Amino acid sequence: IPERTYPDVLGILAIKGFEKVARENFMRLQKAWDKNDVNQIADFVTDDVFITLTHQLHERGAHQQVSEVIDLTVKLLGIVEETTEHVAIVEMTGAMKINGAFEEVKENWILTHAKEGNSGWLLAGIEQR
Repeated sequence: IPERTYPDVLGILAIKGFEKVARENFMRLQKAWDKNDVNQIADFVTDDVFITLTHQLHERGAHQQVSEVIDLTVKLLGIVEETTEHVAIVEMTGAMKINGAFEEVKENWILTHAKEGNSGWLLAGIEQR
């Protein structure tokens, strides 16, 4: 009988769960951006990202935007272990409408998770591709 190998089901479920939360956070970030309200995302971004987003919204002014995510594929590309934290790269691809105009989504999110403490995964950067 040939030996069969089965995928690590718990690993696959963990990856799918990770991707699901990343997708939810993408939507939360977009909604907060539309409303000029970064306070909605303070719990899942690093301090540096929070400061950057706050400055970008300040530069944009009071103008609010309306966005609609048409399609979004989220894929965990990998996780590496650093000295004090784990770093994950998540690819976001798809399409959305911003103020009625179609835009392509091509982003890599950099997420970090401290080895010490109780914090969850935090958005540490966004790379536009």
